[in-house]
Amino acid sequence: PVIKKFGGKVLARGPEAERLEGDVEGTVMMIEFESKETAKKFYFSEGYQNAKAIRDACSETDLMIIEGI
Repeated sequence: PVIKKFGGKVLARGPEAERLEGDVEGTVMMIEFESKETAKKFYFSEGYQNAKAIRDACSETDLMIIEGI
């Protein structure tokens, strides 16, 4: 729900990413937001930070925000 609240759209999600380089493992998720600023508002929102606290207790995460074209 917090993703939708900020207008986010899940473009891809799953544990079966075919890695050709690097060593990142686990579920991969790509979310599209209207802008980088909106993505940051989502990330720092109370709703996401609450979910993040739970996730942090049981997993390791690599998270990046990138400006699209």
